[in-house]
Amino acid sequence: MVSSGCAIRWVSQRGLASAFAAWSEHTLQMRGARQAMQQVAARMANRQLAAAFYAWQENAQQQLHARQTAHKLMLRIQQASQVITAATSQSASCRAGQAVKQQGLLRLASTHKVPCFHSQKTLTYML
Repeated sequence: MVSSGCAIRWVSQRGLASAFAAWSEHTLQMRGARQAMQQVAARMANRQLAAAFYAWQENAQQQLHARQTAHKLMLRIQQASQVITAATSQSASCRAGQAVKQQGLLRLASTHKVPCFHSQKTLTYML
């Protein structure tokens, strides 16, 4: 037979064991929820980081394209300046068109107006 002191201790320990089991289960659930929240936060941060990276990459590509376009434009301006310089150094009888053909810049002259001086006062443009 169980003595009354033992029975009381057993009942009180049973309540303590039950409370410990409930606390332990709650702690495990909270730990799982915390890990899930950390994973969600990490995913969100990764998405923001990826979005920022892709925005930076697109901006860098646009800047590179703009630089390349500006470089090409500067080359065309230099070529046009050379054509204009060559055309103005010719005689006043409008030999600029022949000079352009001789220099192999007819393609450039077809896209830019080339000055042609007929006299000191008259200035026309050849296409």
